[in-house]
Amino acid sequence: MNFDTYQKEAAQFAVFQSPFYPYFGVMEELGELMACFSKRLRGDVDYGDDTKIKKEMGDVLWMLSAIAELNGFSLQEVAEMNIQKLTSRKERDVIKGSGDDR
Repeated sequence: MNFDTYQKEAAQFAVFQSPFYPYFGVMEELGELMACFSKRLRGDVDYGDDTKIKKEMGDVLWMLSAIAELNGFSLQEVAEMNIQKLTSRKERDVIKGSGDDR
């Protein structure tokens, strides 16, 4: 499955009243994902096969897909642009550092 296919299939589950929902939802889902790791680091939880982490990552992906859809972006294009940016940074030896335009 590519990102365009995922985005199309994920859109069928986009049932929300406000277009702001996925913007807040992505932060919520990131928090839930990070909670998986913090609980693991603290020693509270052993996720074994990492199913919980994968499910939370899927929720983050769904929210990002919904944000892309709301803005008329192709999730595939977003992913490809990100790889191009990272490739350019690696080629110019500026992978490390800060700033979006390095």
